[in-house]
Amino acid sequence: MGIKDKLARFDKTMPRRSGQKKSEKPSIDLSHLLPGAEAANAAGTIWRNRVEYPLDHCHGLFPLKNLIKQTSTLLKYAARDAALPAIDLESLLFFDTETTGLSGGVGTVAFLLGVGFFEKSRFVIEQYFMRQYAEEPALLYAFMTLLKKTAGGKGALVSFNGRAFDIPLVINRSIFHRTRLPTDSLPHIDLLFGARRLWKKVLPDCSLATLESRLLKVKRTGDIPSHLIPEIYFRYLRSRDPRPLVPVFYHNQVDILSMVTLLILKLTVMNAEPDSISVPLDRLAVGRLYEDMGEATKAHRWYSEMLNSKLPAPEHKQALLKSALMHKRDRHYHRACKLWKEAINFKGFVLEPYEELAKAYEHHLHDLHAAKYYVEAALTNITSLDRLYRDPAFGRAREDLLWRLQRIERKIQG
Repeated sequence: MGIKDKLARFDKTMPRRSGQKKSEKPSIDLSHLLPGAEAANAAGTIWRNRVEYPLDHCHGLFPLKNLIKQTSTLLKYAARDAALPAIDLESLLFFDTETTGLSGGVGTVAFLLGVGFFEKSRFVIEQYFMRQYAEEPALLYAFMTLLKKTAGGKGALVSFNGRAFDIPLVINRSIFHRTRLPTDSLPHIDLLFGARRLWKKVLPDCSLATLESRLLKVKRTGDIPSHLIPEIYFRYLRSRDPRPLVPVFYHNQVDILSMVTLLILKLTVMNAEPDSISVPLDRLAVGRLYEDMGEATKAHRWYSEMLNSKLPAPEHKQALLKSALMHKRDRHYHRACKLWKEAINFKGFVLEPYEELAKAYEHHLHDLHAAKYYVEAALTNITSLDRLYRDPAFGRAREDLLWRLQRIERKIQG
């Protein structure tokens, strides 16, 4: 049995591969049960729901208008793309799908596609619903129309895990229907990647639900868990009762609104001082993000400001090490050594400052006795740890330190 035959078991209006002629699909009126109305385009008909929000509508921490007040150049940090072209914040297209399967794969389709965009003095969410499988071409055509409009207005696509899931899914479905979505011509900002960078170490996970509750202060009412959504759609195809789909429409809308608020938070973080951020945040990750983008000056400034703010001891120690490395790259060895020595005074042994001090004194500051002192101090700690834990990594580190010590002693004797 082919895929079309399997799908036809759920959707009786879909022809099998048996050579039957494709008959006219009867229109399904859901107006008294679902929000929205039937809409037609060049590829057929779909069910379309349109919701409009005033710009001062608050979703969690922020009103929606805060996004268009941000500096558009900060979008490159959200996208983690230093080459991101100029983007018009009011031309962003937020995108989310509800599908017949959460793991993708052959046969998975997007039965509900939601898009959010700014239009004049409001934020609009349009949802395209596939009442039967025969309406998939019309759903994809509606999305393609918006993509072309966004690409022509210096816009970008914004999603949450869309790069790995939603976009490949709709591209595969468009290829199946012998059309092509213009996704290649649009910059894509996937909010999941930046979220992992900034919050992976301070939150249990980086799912949208966790980010909503822990950072954005969003409370959902009348929502439905994501893993139940595919079965609800299949049940609708069998019964033609759309009422259980109402929470699915709501779920999709909240996902899109949360993307807007999450993007506002990201841009706010990238434009803030280290001690002015009130939400949980891996502050070191902001500096690493600047480094990844090739902006060493901003990274250096960020680490320096972290050291001037009140930080927990482990975070302060890591900021010292990061700042010292930045000074080392600038060949400011005296400043770097001062920070490495300060890091040594914090509780908990870390090999890095000892090694860096030994290298700086041996090769750049030409104080072999100081270099020997820090190698011997590191050897004492490593030997104790090796005896306690018998970790091969400690053994290898001990061998490297012994080799360095012998070299320094030869230089002293010479």
